[in-house]
Amino acid sequence: MGQKRRGLRTRADRVIADMVQHLGGHLEAIDALSDPEAGAYAVGHHHDDHH
Repeated sequence: MGQKRRGLRTRADRVIADMVQHLGGHLEAIDALSDPEAGAYAVGHHHDDHH
């Protein structure tokens, strides 16, 4: 049996790409739709910088 391909999709980011390569990972650029989970990309997300 062949190995199942596993991966992680991210937006194009040179810093992330450099880290992945430094850790021995392989990068493959693809064109795909982005459907991020709620969180940092959620509509109305606001950071209140008051300390």
